[in-house]
Amino acid sequence: MKKNVKVLTCTMLSMMLANSGLAVYAKDGDDTDTTKDETIYAILNSDGTVEEQIVSSWLHNDHGIKNIKENLDIKDVKNVKSDEKPNISGNTYTWDSESNDIYYEGTTTKKLPVNVNVTYKLDGKEIKGKDLIGKSGKLEIHIQMKNTQTKVVNINGKNTNIHPLYVGAGVVDLSSDHFKNVKINHGTVLSEGNNQVVGFVSIPGLEDTLKSSNIDPEAVNYSDEYVIECETNDFELGPIMVTFTPEVPLDKLKDIDSFDDLTKGLNDLTSASEQLLDGTTQLADGTNTFNSKMKELVDGVPTLTNGVDTLKNGTGQLVSGSTALSSNLNVLQNGLSQAKEGTSALVSATGSMNELVDGIKQVNGGNTALAAGLKDGSAQLNSLLTSDIYQSVASSLSGLPDEINSLEAGLSQLANGVGQLQAGLSTVDANGNKTDLAVAEETVNQVAAQYAQACELDANSQECGIYKSLKGVTGALDNTRDGVNTLAEGVQGLASKQQELENLKSLATNASGLLSKVNDLSNNLNTAAQSAETLAAGTNQLNEKAGALLQLNPSLQKLDGALGQLQNGSSQLYTGSQTLTQGIQSADQGVAQLQGGAKTITNGAGQLYDASSLLASKTKELNNGMSTFKTSGIDEMNRRVTLTVDDINQILAIKDEIIKENETQHTFTGAPENSESKVKFIYKTEELEKTKKADTEKTTTTESKKENFLDKIGDFFKNLF
Repeated sequence: MKKNVKVLTCTMLSMMLANSGLAVYAKDGDDTDTTKDETIYAILNSDGTVEEQIVSSWLHNDHGIKNIKENLDIKDVKNVKSDEKPNISGNTYTWDSESNDIYYEGTTTKKLPVNVNVTYKLDGKEIKGKDLIGKSGKLEIHIQMKNTQTKVVNINGKNTNIHPLYVGAGVVDLSSDHFKNVKINHGTVLSEGNNQVVGFVSIPGLEDTLKSSNIDPEAVNYSDEYVIECETNDFELGPIMVTFTPEVPLDKLKDIDSFDDLTKGLNDLTSASEQLLDGTTQLADGTNTFNSKMKELVDGVPTLTNGVDTLKNGTGQLVSGSTALSSNLNVLQNGLSQAKEGTSALVSATGSMNELVDGIKQVNGGNTALAAGLKDGSAQLNSLLTSDIYQSVASSLSGLPDEINSLEAGLSQLANGVGQLQAGLSTVDANGNKTDLAVAEETVNQVAAQYAQACELDANSQECGIYKSLKGVTGALDNTRDGVNTLAEGVQGLASKQQELENLKSLATNASGLLSKVNDLSNNLNTAAQSAETLAAGTNQLNEKAGALLQLNPSLQKLDGALGQLQNGSSQLYTGSQTLTQGIQSADQGVAQLQGGAKTITNGAGQLYDASSLLASKTKELNNGMSTFKTSGIDEMNRRVTLTVDDINQILAIKDEIIKENETQHTFTGAPENSESKVKFIYKTEELEKTKKADTEKTTTTESKKENFLDKIGDFFKNLF
C-alpha cells in the first residue's frame, strides 16, 4: 500500500512537471480559444510566513487578444512584454491587442492554498533562523505543510475533512562545507557536486484527511511534516523552495476503484524480487569461479613477461653492438680511403724527385749568397750609424727646430720694439694730432731760432752756445728717427725670410724622422740577416738530405698498393656489418612487439583480474543487497500492509471527493470566463547567509527563472525515481 501511494504521488508529480509549461486547451463556449497560465511566487521569511506574493500570468489566443475580460484579485498590474495596458474598471481588466500573447505581473494578498511553516532546532533547542547564522551543532529543520482549503464531507458515516489536491515538491540545497550526516524522515538525500540535495514530495492536507477518517497516516507512510536532521558547521542556508499545483492526472486517479488495483503491483513486485534474488545468487557463484581461474592466469603471466624482457635486453645489446661495429667500420673505410688518396698523391709527387733535388740545391746556393750579402750590408750600415759625423749631424738636426723657434721669437720681439720706437718718435699720433714730442721739437726750433743771430754776432757767446745745444738736440732727434727707420727696414727684411726659416725647420724635423727610420732599417736589416742565415742553414740540411728522397718513391708505391687491397676488404666488411645490423634490428623489433604484447597481456590480465574481483565483490554485494531488499523491503512491506478493506473503501471514497474538488481548481486570482487555465505556486524562503545575495525574485519573476526552478526539481526527482 505504501509503495502504491508513493508511485501514485510520483506519477502525479511527473505529470505536473511535464505539463508545467503547456497550456490546457479550452472547452466549447465564448472565448474558448483563450488559455491562461498563472504562476504565483510566494516570497517567504525564514519561518515560512509570507512577505510578498507576486503573480505572473500569460494570456494566449491564436486569433489575438480581442476584448478579453478578467475579474482579478490582483493589484499593480504591469505588462512585462509590451506597452499595451488593460482597461480597468473595478476588478475587471479588459485586454485588447493585435498580439496573440499578453504577459503581465502584479501582486496579491489573497490567502494561499497551502501554508508552509518552518522551525529550527539547534542541539534540541528551538531557535530562529536568523539567529542560526554562523552557529554549529546538531540541527533539525521542521517543514510543516498545511492545506488551508477545507470542506467537511460525510463519507460512510464519518465526517471527513476534504482538501483540494495540491501535489508539491520541495528541494533544499545543503552545502557539504556546512552540513554533514544529512537525513530526512520522508524524502531522499542525493549528492550533487559539492551539495547534498534534500528532496521530498508532498500532498498537503492528506494527513488531516486520513486522520479525520480514523485512518493512521503511518499505515501509508505519509506525513505533512518533513524533518531534516544533520550536523551543521558555521551555519549558512540558501532558500528552501517548494512548488505546488492542482494540475494532476485526475483520469488516472478515477481509474483506481478497487483494492486489487492497489495491491496487484505489490504482489507482482514480491514475485519479481524472488526471481531477482535467485538470479543474483547464480551470478555471484559464477563470478567467483571466473575470478578463481583469472587468478591462475595472472600468476602465470610474470614468467612469460620476464623471459620476453630478458630476450629484449639481449637483442637490444646486439643492436647497440652491431650499430657501433658498423659505425666504426665506416670510419675505418673512410680513413683508409683518405690514406689511399694520400699515398697516391705522394707517389705522383715523388715521381719527379730528381728535379726536386736539383731545385733544392739551387735554392740552397741562393739562400747562402743572400745571407752573406745581408750580413755585410748590415755591418756597413751599423758602422755608419755609430760614426762621429752621423752622431753630430743627428744632434744638430734634432736641435735645429728649437733654435729656429727661438730666432723667430727674437725677431717678433725686435719688431715690436722697433714699432714702439717709431711710435714714440712720431710727430703725429693715431688720430692725426701732434704728439708731445712734435710740440716740444717745434718749441726747441722756435727757441733756437731766437738764438741763431747770437751766433752770427758772437760765435763764442753764451746765447750761441745755447743755440748750438738746441740744434744738437733736434739733430740727434732726426738721426735717431733715421736709425730707427733703418732698423725697421732691416727687421722687415728679416720677416720676409721667415717662411724660409719655417721650411728649414720642417726640413730639420723630417731629417730627424728619417734618421730614426734609418735606425729602424738597421734593426730590420740585422733581423733579416739573421733569418737569412737560419734559412740558409735549413736549406743546407735539406740539400744534404735530398739524396734520401730519391729512395722514397718505390716505398710509397708498395704502400699505396697495400692500402688499395685493405680498402677493398674494409668496404666488404662494412657492407656485411650493415646487413648484420639490419637483421638484428628486425629481430629486436619483433622482440619489442612481443614484449609489448606480453605487457598488454600482463596489464590486461591484471585489469581483467581486478575487474573479475570487483565483479565478484559487487555481485556478492548485489546478492546480499537483493536478499536484504527481499527480506527487509518487500517482505516487510507485505507484512506492514495493515489497512483493512473498510480502510481501502474509505480511501477510495475520499479519492472521489478530492477529485470533485480539484475539477474547479485551475486559477488563483481569476481568469477570463469560459477560458481554460492552469495554475502553479512556487514558494521560496529567504536565504540565511552572512552576506545575503540580492533577492531578484522580489522584483523580477521571468519565465526563465520559473523554468530553471522547475527543471531543477524535475532533474532531482528523475534521479530519485
